[in-house]
Amino acid sequence: MIGAGEYLVEIRSTLEKCLRAALPPETPLPVDDQDWIESGLLDSMAHVDLLLAIETALNRPKLFARLGVPQPTTLRAALETISSTLAASASTNIQDSRTLLSAAPMSSAGLVGWGSALGSNRIPIHQVEQDFHLSSPVLAKSAGLVSVCRASAAEDEVVLGTLAARHALRQAKVSVQSLDWIIATGETFLGFPSLAASLHVALLASTTCQVLDVGGACIGLLNALIVANALFADPRIQCVLIVSSDMHSRILNSSKVPGKFGGLFGDGASAFVLQREAPGTTIHPYVIRASVGGCAGAFAPLLRIGPAPDDSICLEFDGQGLARAAVDLMRE
Repeated sequence: MIGAGEYLVEIRSTLEKCLRAALPPETPLPVDDQDWIESGLLDSMAHVDLLLAIETALNRPKLFARLGVPQPTTLRAALETISSTLAASASTNIQDSRTLLSAAPMSSAGLVGWGSALGSNRIPIHQVEQDFHLSSPVLAKSAGLVSVCRASAAEDEVVLGTLAARHALRQAKVSVQSLDWIIATGETFLGFPSLAASLHVALLASTTCQVLDVGGACIGLLNALIVANALFADPRIQCVLIVSSDMHSRILNSSKVPGKFGGLFGDGASAFVLQREAPGTTIHPYVIRASVGGCAGAFAPLLRIGPAPDDSICLEFDGQGLARAAVDLMRE
């Protein structure tokens, strides 16, 4: 057996190898308490790559993504984080996510209808690149985009969301009057009543239908599906409508954000109907089996968006780093 001291030496050796690979060839290794980022040895993206490399080398996925554990930026902090995490996991019976997935109970509700609606103006990608003053066809080549749909002056999140919802309800053969909940999510809707409440009015839903707005930006729809699935734990809930709707072209425009970011997004909406399965049915719809997820704070510096004091948008965006981090996690 390997003693505790020998094990720490082995971990330290692994950390130093990962650091050596992340640093420029002639750069000496930092001392134990030297901050990798503040000292300028690593930028935020290189720091993310280093943490991923350490997790891979130790065969410990999500090692640095535990709730309440700060991301280490020194050798000493990394050693302490790893030691405490491994000690805790050694005394805890933690099931693999695949075991959790296979053991999770099936939902009592299924997806019985879905629909979408896009902005009525389809803009060729070369025109989008011109609008954002991009000198090369970066969106066409790097992102593979052919066109982007933008809303007309008469369209907004509620208009497109209502169209998508009606398509979904029609396919599901469900009356809007039978809805128990409308759950809405969107990145761009600003104002009150909320998006869900505005959709309730536009669809002429019943007064017994409740509304809820769910955040999450890119994963807002997934969050809404998880929330809707949880609502079916109440046996009185029979039918839930989920709507996602955004008008990116009016917020992420050429005067506020760089084209390599803003040009990626168009305007559109999607909708899904979840309905409790009827007893004795012979056709089983798609169901939400389980949610196995988390929140990796190490990737936070890759994408930050917020309002600036001058009413512009403050944006930090590392598209290549974000894509690489996503692919690495999906591979795991």
